[in-house]
Amino acid sequence: GVFGPRANGVSLATSQLRFGSGVAVGEQLSISAPPFQFEKDGFFSLYRSRTEDGALVRVNATPDASASDSSVRLVLTLEEPFPADEAISYQLEVATIAGPLPNNSERWLFEVRPGIQRFVDPALNSSEQLPLSTNDAQFGSFALVQPAKFQVATGRPAPRSQVRFDLIVDVQGYIPEQFLLYAPQGFVFQSSSCLQNALSIGSRVLSCRRQVGGPEHVAELELAGGVQGTALTTLQARAPDRLEA
Repeated sequence: GVFGPRANGVSLATSQLRFGSGVAVGEQLSISAPPFQFEKDGFFSLYRSRTEDGALVRVNATPDASASDSSVRLVLTLEEPFPADEAISYQLEVATIAGPLPNNSERWLFEVRPGIQRFVDPALNSSEQLPLSTNDAQFGSFALVQPAKFQVATGRPAPRSQVRFDLIVDVQGYIPEQFLLYAPQGFVFQSSSCLQNALSIGSRVLSCRRQVGGPEHVAELELAGGVQGTALTTLQARAPDRLEA
């Protein structure tokens, strides 16, 4: 899609995993990346990549709902062994609730923990046992979509007329380079330029045009380097043939 995952939104995280040592049936794969969370009975899938042709083969695993911190840690009990072969890779897809900020600095921790048959201390649960293997949280964070506020001000246009409207964008501390503006279906932005006024030294929006081969109602705005806070510009577009009352 056009947009990436949003803060506090549900997104699908995909990870490629390799194991340097074998993993036995009944052992558990633990995934955590606070403040990201996992829904109870949320979606996940685990696949093994065949070395001969790269095809993905589903691996059977069961989520462990008994984990006391299940909202921030997903625990999968493996129902088949993983051989000690670094040439074999695994693909994990899991639905996660993203953190509250555009950049949460989360660290993705993957651990293999012993199944109950290999507990060193039976009085401790799986999360309290020492891991059999770990990536030491070396998977870094990824940026989420930064929310921005905007306002559009214009009069009521006539059908098929050139509409002039003011656009006010508040990027709220983020420093973007481009901004996509989606007008209602039927409006048409020029492929040359949809800026109403000539550029000046103080212009914060440097260009506005429809993307080559893109939808007519979507304009791409290029912002001046270092734009932060509020940007105001006047744009123009052609109104639809018919306007709803």
